[in-house]
Amino acid sequence: MGALYHPPGGIIRHDAVVWGLARAADRRGVEIHPYTKVTGIERSRRRVTGVRTTRGDVDAGTVINATAGWSTLVSDLAGVQLPITTHILQAFVTER
Repeated sequence: MGALYHPPGGIIRHDAVVWGLARAADRRGVEIHPYTKVTGIERSRRRVTGVRTTRGDVDAGTVINATAGWSTLVSDLAGVQLPITTHILQAFVTER
């Protein structure tokens, strides 16, 4: 068990950081599919070529797995075993 306490660090808005990165990626032409369930990973010759989702298939030359607590489950769909164990957590976040 571990924790971090750093009073001078202030408050970090992790969600604001993520949305800032998403906006920058979008400006550079990256396709972002929020709230979309992945149902499968397409592969050809040991390389990921696309993603099957509940909203249709997406062909891709590059796929980034940014699924937090689900990252090991999504990687398993691609046949990639990650050297970590993930835990799906729930958070209750309030504004100031």
